[in-house]
Amino acid sequence: MTNQNPKTKSEEQTTSITSAGTPAQQISSIQTQQSEAPPPQTTVFFNSECPVCNAEICHYNRLKATETAKGKAVPITFTPIIENPNALKAYGLTKADIERRLYALDTNGKLLSGIDAFIQIWQEMPRYRWLASLAALPPIHFIGAKLYDHIAVPLLAWFNARRKQQKT
Repeated sequence: MTNQNPKTKSEEQTTSITSAGTPAQQISSIQTQQSEAPPPQTTVFFNSECPVCNAEICHYNRLKATETAKGKAVPITFTPIIENPNALKAYGLTKADIERRLYALDTNGKLLSGIDAFIQIWQEMPRYRWLASLAALPPIHFIGAKLYDHIAVPLLAWFNARRKQQKT
């Protein structure tokens, strides 16, 4: 009895591509397949009602527009949580959770939050890649995570709660 390994998806695609027409048609087919699929992007979810959060993300969005105008791809999307409050429900997060912290889904669908979400943003931004490398270093990452979790998050939560009270 022999064991036959099933073909992997890439092997099946290769087989279907190589058996389909002339080399020119095969190349055209591959290019069409590649151009149809959008490139994977990091998706950042943020609280647009928080003036500090909104200002930070607007800054990154302006940088993205500048880099895109120069012809450089910046594979990142910024999504205000107010537009999609259930966006991360599959991860067990509520709108209130997302309002308190910065969250991002990387290109593989991995959920990141806090300093790790910032590092992901910085990795995608040409001007900030150096900062991503620096912040990812273990001692810097540790300190950054503590500052974000124990100072920035509580302070912004207090600020936003106070601001909401003043509106009512």
